[in-house]
Amino acid sequence: MKKMTDLHRAARQDMLRRGQQNNLEKSLLFKCVFAAAALIIAANVLDSGPVADKPTTFHANV
Repeated sequence: MKKMTDLHRAARQDMLRRGQQNNLEKSLLFKCVFAAAALIIAANVLDSGPVADKPTTFHANV
């Protein structure tokens, strides 16, 4: 028996994928917050420098 070619497979998969995402995942705010958090985490992981001490305050002797 010949295998039938599904001409609408890609469109159906896209439709199902869009339907499974909730509104939060689709929102621009969620995407921006997620990207910012990923950048902060990546910067902290890649930063291997020592932790800076508290800066000394300037005291003027008058």
